[in-house]
Amino acid sequence: NSLVSDKELQYSLVEARWIWDIDAVKSKSVDVSVAEIMTRKVLHMPKEYQYALSVASCFGMRVGEEILQLLETSKTFIGLVHSLDQIVMKEGMIQKNGSSFVFQHDLIQQAVYNLIDSKERDELHYNIGVELLKSIITSTDYSVDRTSLLAIDQINVASSIVTEASLRSPLALLNLSASQHMIELAKPVSALLYVRHGLRHLGQEGWVSNFDVCLRLHDAGCLSSYLNGMPRGVEAYIEEIMKHTTDMMGRMKSIYVLIRTLGTSGRQEVAVEKAFHFLGLLGEDFPDDVSLTDIQSALASTKTKLA
Repeated sequence: NSLVSDKELQYSLVEARWIWDIDAVKSKSVDVSVAEIMTRKVLHMPKEYQYALSVASCFGMRVGEEILQLLETSKTFIGLVHSLDQIVMKEGMIQKNGSSFVFQHDLIQQAVYNLIDSKERDELHYNIGVELLKSIITSTDYSVDRTSLLAIDQINVASSIVTEASLRSPLALLNLSASQHMIELAKPVSALLYVRHGLRHLGQEGWVSNFDVCLRLHDAGCLSSYLNGMPRGVEAYIEEIMKHTTDMMGRMKSIYVLIRTLGTSGRQEVAVEKAFHFLGLLGEDFPDDVSLTDIQSALASTKTKLA
């Protein structure tokens, strides 16, 4: 196919046989990679086919037709499904599997993706994400589903070009929801990545401009780090929370995670010490020396309160 498309191998109607440029064929490296062959093939396609493949490659190996149809509500993305259908029939680089378009090999997807200029790639990811969010999310709804997760992932890839201040809080909230959703699915690695993206969207002024969202992201960071077995990560998020909050109730979630982390990492004595320290800050004092009388008095008091 590569020799034919490069016109180094052609069929002659006059001679009724294949003819070739032997010198050109010999000059071709026999170890030309699949990616290089696919790249040449893509570059010979019509521009609308190239663009449709570029959009599809931004989603990885596969993309659902319903996602592309959501994008097609924007003039920028009109004709994606039609172009990919044509490629399925004519080119064979991508196939239809149910309602999804699937690249036939990861090298093909990577070859298409690498053809996109790095700057244009970020813009394409960003535009895809924004268009998907426009079609599914209201101004007050930051819940997540499969489509919104795809949208968030696209924008996160292009986070370096997100400059609009008005988007910082919504994107941070969406990443927070995504992180919580990943924790529910027992995917703590993904949960921690969404926390990091959320904080990146807020920027260095997050504690000032979006205190509540920033605190909740740090709480999620504590929990995700704990679930990933990363005690240093837990302590790093705790340190930030302690530095920027004075309300003990606002610290409680992360303090609980810290004590659990210390306990499960073999530092039980430190965990107990921290627990007593924070309980003391809440007004619950514990004497250093406890007598039997003290214990009996405390149990009687507790029994009275529970009666």
